[in-house]
Amino acid sequence: MEFYMGNKDQIHSQCRQTSIAINDALDLLAGKWTPLIIMALLVRKVLCFTALKTEIEGISSKVLSSSLKRLEQQLIIERNASSGQLGKIEYKLTDHGRNLEKLLEQLSDVGIAHRIMLTGRNVQERAIAEFENFGTKHIL
Repeated sequence: MEFYMGNKDQIHSQCRQTSIAINDALDLLAGKWTPLIIMALLVRKVLCFTALKTEIEGISSKVLSSSLKRLEQQLIIERNASSGQLGKIEYKLTDHGRNLEKLLEQLSDVGIAHRIMLTGRNVQERAIAEFENFGTKHIL
């Protein structure tokens, strides 16, 4: 994205177009679980509903179901009946959905840099500290 100098109307138009495009991208990734669903499918390629629910710790069946429907409507994932097991539905990213990998990597890089800037610790250090503060008795 490169901005150019122009008259006031041209600059306003370009900012408006860029703003609309950014809002469309943010809407696409809206929700706490959407990036996690996309990442799971980027890594695992094809997953059934149960495997996705297991992969994404803490997501409810209802939220996963509605998120998958939304992602399918947005042409990010496709839903297919499994050839091996009757009634089993599998999900995978479309070509359009796989194009989100770079964006998610960039968001991750920005998040890591931001966390380090704010806390002086990266995500891995934070996870270790939270685990140590939480204690194993609560995990079992």
